[in-house]
Amino acid sequence: MKDVIKIKIMSENDVNQWDNFVENSGNGTIFHLQRFLNYHPPGKFNNHSIIFHNGKDIIAIIPGVEGKQKNKVFISHPGASFGGFVLKNGINIKKIENIISVFLEYIKKNDFHSVLITQSSLPYQDRFGEEIDFLLSLYGFRIKKKELTSGLFLNFASEEDMLKNFKNSAVRGVKKSLRNNVNFRQSDDIEIFYSILSENLRKFHKTEPTHSYDELKKLMSKFSDRILLFGAYHKGKMIGGIVLFLCRKDIALIFYISSDRRYQALRPENLMLYEMIKWLYERNYKYLDFGTLSVDMKINYGIYQFRRGFGTVNFVRNQYYLKI
Repeated sequence: MKDVIKIKIMSENDVNQWDNFVENSGNGTIFHLQRFLNYHPPGKFNNHSIIFHNGKDIIAIIPGVEGKQKNKVFISHPGASFGGFVLKNGINIKKIENIISVFLEYIKKNDFHSVLITQSSLPYQDRFGEEIDFLLSLYGFRIKKKELTSGLFLNFASEEDMLKNFKNSAVRGVKKSLRNNVNFRQSDDIEIFYSILSENLRKFHKTEPTHSYDELKKLMSKFSDRILLFGAYHKGKMIGGIVLFLCRKDIALIFYISSDRRYQALRPENLMLYEMIKWLYERNYKYLDFGTLSVDMKINYGIYQFRRGFGTVNFVRNQYYLKI
């Protein structure tokens, strides 16, 4: 009986236990925490998050909602950059396969029409490799969409070694910014940064930030030690900023980066990336996720080239679909 896996739908009483499991798991992130997902207003999502027990132990969770489409669909997770299964440290591939099998039995039994799961990219799965992706394919999931992400492994021998990883164009930009007395520091100028970000997204991409101003303020207040704002300043004026998510103890994500285009000649984004990489390296982070390079599988080649100047590598974020 000890190998029997049972499913439980998460309730309000399970939130602390859920979040403790995520924090101590092999592949959980800030995006899997109920404390993060709960920033959405009540009623926006029909929460259908699932806990997997083996005896008394939690061995896996998957955050999810019941979609509001015509047919009943399980989605993991529309309120975050990615969702997917979070697994107990040390779990073997046979147990992972059993978890997916039990999950699909539950999905069929409860009349779901389909399943949509957005997996994190490979660096977040470092203790499991691509076992989950393999097993999802084995059980009939197909890839509905891929998005390309970029990031940087921070395994440098020294700061000098870090700079050797940069292309000359990136280094020149950093030096130009420093010569013009642009400085970089942690900041609480959220309103100024949000104004810069919103204007750039509207003007150059005809879109809006993922979060409203109030949502971003709420998240930064709720996760004051894990969602941080850093700014580039010139003569005391903020001319750019980065919103950094500390996703795990060893992985960070640049969720937003933007700068005032009137100061583009000062190369604030070069300086911000250099200083952000250095800040994380000094704190023993192992990977910095620069975020996606594509939207609906269309690559932004300008951003691709700019990030490559800092030595980034690219990984795919897969969205899996299964019709029941």
